[in-house]
Amino acid sequence: MIPKHEMSADFEKLIYDAPMLRDVWQKTQSAAKELVDAGWTSHHIFNFVAWINRNAYSSVLFPGFSLGKLLISKPTNGKLNYQQTLAVWYDKRTDLFTLQYSAWDQIDSQEESERAI
Repeated sequence: MIPKHEMSADFEKLIYDAPMLRDVWQKTQSAAKELVDAGWTSHHIFNFVAWINRNAYSSVLFPGFSLGKLLISKPTNGKLNYQQTLAVWYDKRTDLFTLQYSAWDQIDSQEESERAI
């Protein structure tokens, strides 16, 4: 397995339970609003984050943003797991959401890692 991301930030070392995940989604909704206002992402992504925030998904999934893309991962035993991540973004040209799933724990070599990017 090729590690995609070193877990070095304080928040990455925590063990998350449902209330902690819901809190992160609430903060992510605020961050999404700021990203929309700054032109980094679409209001469609904000609405999607708000929808997740209102549903049970917010208690089992961990959100983040990178370059305006919403990144969603499912913690394993309460710990963050970036090895399996769903990236979600909205393409204004096509008026469609795009989803890209990465399963880095399925990649065994550096060569496979470079092809998967």
